[in-house]
Amino acid sequence: MKTKFSQKHSVVASILWALLILSFYFVSGAAIVITKATSTHAMLIRAICVFAACLPPIIYIWRSTGSFSDYGFTKLKKAEVKKVLFFLPLIVVDVVPIFSGFKADNQVSFILATLACTLCVGFAEEIYYRGIILNILKLKGDRFAIIGSSVLFGLGHLMNIAGGANVAYTLLQVFFAFFAGIVLAEIVVITNNIVVAMLWHFLCDFLAYTTNDGSLLFNLVGAVIQTVVLIAFFIYLYIVIERLRRKNLQRA
Repeated sequence: MKTKFSQKHSVVASILWALLILSFYFVSGAAIVITKATSTHAMLIRAICVFAACLPPIIYIWRSTGSFSDYGFTKLKKAEVKKVLFFLPLIVVDVVPIFSGFKADNQVSFILATLACTLCVGFAEEIYYRGIILNILKLKGDRFAIIGSSVLFGLGHLMNIAGGANVAYTLLQVFFAFFAGIVLAEIVVITNNIVVAMLWHFLCDFLAYTTNDGSLLFNLVGAVIQTVVLIAFFIYLYIVIERLRRKNLQRA
């Protein structure tokens, strides 16, 4: 039986998948600059490009195995939800931006465009990083897959610099994305469910676009709270995974 390229060169294949989704973001960024789009139109352009980015992984899964359950599209079980503390730490992370309040100039058209964009982003980035890439890297073990997929996810946010984003702020995004990626990957490994990660990712991005930026002090305190929660949750989930691994070894 012929060995798949992703099985023989799992790291290279993972990088190629990461570059693929970034190429769609590059196209959307270029289109926004060329058309001099307003904030609402920019969101719609991103939504269209990211929606297109969803097609390659869907086609890949359908043609390779046909089983989306292998990539986390499964029903949650109560025992698994309990192991990840009912996702409460993730809820805490998402709640923090709400305390800065929602933007007063949010128009219905902008909110709807942002809703469409962030839903597409949540689905696309999770199916790429916590779906296909995590699945490919699992050939080298769960720990390698969790760290590897998170590194690629974090580094992917460096592309924001090309879009004119502040370097210091972008580096903070990379740092946050790395730890968020680890936590989401751990949750997918434990629960074998990617849908919750998609929903959290969508909500996190949606709130980032629709809430006020807040003062420097608020942003600093909020970032510290979110980071501490993510790191603590990451350590807890790591312990859970190690316990499950030892149990599996004993059964074997």
